[in-house]
Amino acid sequence: MRHISPDSTAWLRAARLAAVDNLQLGRDYDALAPLKALAAAFPDDAGVHQAISEVAFRAGDYRQALGEAQTARRLAPASTEICLLIADCLDNLDRSAEMVEPLRQALQLDPALLPAHLNLAYSLEKSGRPDDALPHAERFLAERPESVQGNKVLALVRRRQGRPEEALTAIQRSRRKDSSNVVLAILQAEILLDLTRPGDAFELLAPFDAGWGYEPRFARVFARVARSAGRAEAEGLERRLVDVRTTASTSSAEPDVVP
Repeated sequence: MRHISPDSTAWLRAARLAAVDNLQLGRDYDALAPLKALAAAFPDDAGVHQAISEVAFRAGDYRQALGEAQTARRLAPASTEICLLIADCLDNLDRSAEMVEPLRQALQLDPALLPAHLNLAYSLEKSGRPDDALPHAERFLAERPESVQGNKVLALVRRRQGRPEEALTAIQRSRRKDSSNVVLAILQAEILLDLTRPGDAFELLAPFDAGWGYEPRFARVFARVARSAGRAEAEGLERRLVDVRTTASTSSAEPDVVP
């Protein structure tokens, strides 16, 4: 297909085939040029704009991904896939409150769409609306009760509602499936602090310290847990936290690596 001249009547068909083949092979870079050519030739093709958005999303260019996805949505307003893609872009741009509208639209199009229920619960919880989030988390978990992410979102919702015992039950279900996940461990430790169980929180986080001790969020929570539990290690952990914060403030990286 690369030997077909751009002047040929077959060139655009070849470009479409090349884009599809490269996307299926995971070769986003090689897919991008034919996709852009197709977008120029067929500006009203929602599928092309969606494909460009997905390529940009995988490359971490969430602004471009959002713009292309919004164009695709205008051209294909009945696509639940595009609604979910827009929500994912907004999430990565830390615009969680804006996720609600496309996710609600996805559910209007398909009320049984489980990813939309889960993502809507997540975005509503992040927006400080746990009571609105709860039915969507429960709807998702009714179908997938052992889901790691589903139970994590439920734990976040219950914690924001001021129901730490139920939050703990949910995060424990989540961690049974993924006990090595440091993000889940940190959340469980924070819930244990809510329940004034700092000793249990310390024992939970201690095995993660060797690998995650200098990650800012872990270091912050572990130092707080140690101090609350009255552990002898607290002073050393707090000194380390100062070093971690100093390093993070002088680095171009985001201060909290763990989401």
